[in-house]
Amino acid sequence: MAKLLIQSNWVVCCSPSYIEKHGEVTHLEELKKHNCLAYTYQAQGSFDWRFIKNEIGKDSIEESVRISGSLTTNNAQALRKAALAGFGIVYVPRCCVYEDLQKGALQAILTDYQPRQLGVYAIYPQTRYLPEKLRLLIEHIKKAYQNKKEYF
Repeated sequence: MAKLLIQSNWVVCCSPSYIEKHGEVTHLEELKKHNCLAYTYQAQGSFDWRFIKNEIGKDSIEESVRISGSLTTNNAQALRKAALAGFGIVYVPRCCVYEDLQKGALQAILTDYQPRQLGVYAIYPQTRYLPEKLRLLIEHIKKAYQNKKEYF
């Protein structure tokens, strides 16, 4: 069984020093000219970054761009550290870089595009009756995530 705890939003970001050195990124196609650091811990292609473009008065359009870069890893914290050091642009769950974004150590880019959203789930074996301790644990985790939903 799977119970949704919270939707996790992703963010495209880089350090201010990366922007100073390589310039602003305002359109998806511009990512092809940048060092984009790939996160392989995802079901969909780590080199195909997908977004939804929302424009007032128009239908939403799904867009994607194929990126390349000097680092590929399944560790979001390694990507975070590389981005903080100015090595490139990352596309990671916002909760991994939330505090860095708040402090200005990383800057969100391409904010006109809606990034991917992935659910965070509690997974447990299917049973006829959910044990009370497990139900309470799941409720506790869900409430804790909801109390920090700005991170997500």
